[in-house]
Amino acid sequence: SPQSTWGSLHSSMNTIVVALLAVAVCVLAQDPPQGWLGYATGTYPNGTMLTYMEAKMVIPPNPTKDGLFFGLWFGIESSDQLNLLQPVAPWTGSSWSLYTEYFQWKPVHNQNSDAIGAKPGDEIYGWVKYNGASANSYTLYNSNLRTGETSTMTIPIQKGSNGKPKVYQHAWVVLEKVGECDQYPPSNKALFYDIAIEFDGAPIVPTWTTAYVDNACNSRAHVVNSTAIEITWQS
Repeated sequence: SPQSTWGSLHSSMNTIVVALLAVAVCVLAQDPPQGWLGYATGTYPNGTMLTYMEAKMVIPPNPTKDGLFFGLWFGIESSDQLNLLQPVAPWTGSSWSLYTEYFQWKPVHNQNSDAIGAKPGDEIYGWVKYNGASANSYTLYNSNLRTGETSTMTIPIQKGSNGKPKVYQHAWVVLEKVGECDQYPPSNKALFYDIAIEFDGAPIVPTWTTAYVDNACNSRAHVVNSTAIEITWQS
């Protein structure tokens, strides 16, 4: 199924990173890993916990060449960058799909919600929401606004080495998975907009920075404004 393929891809990619790092020096792999192209990260030094994030995107045109499994997504992550919650919009190699995903580095664990369909031009909307200290969890939500279909799941917060629940503090907007340049959409861009972020239950304006891990197809992230991030590439 599409969601299990994405999960397998993310897990196997990260396993390779762990193995390569272990050869050189005993370190713990974490995000951002190999396989991320252009990305943006949002932080808010004055806040304690990232409690909510939402964004919209319009599905790009189909790639002119099939076969690559890649994903456009936004999400949030724990302060140690080992636990990632993400509404994802992957191209499965021949069609678009939507669902939510949780990836955990230690111990490695990957979990996805049920996949729903999408087509070029569909507006999609997702969010990640903290459910409070008593629930000790986040709910992830992804939806196709054209069809009305939704995909959701709730993930408990893993405890850290101090025995307390981890604190989520990073926001991400990412193009993930390296391929041949003509395997990406010919529009050469995807815009995440109407981005809203809350820390400690209150709306904030994050500080956005951009970078890339794999310098492939000239993929870059661009801060349009505090509520919009554009990912570009050259197909």
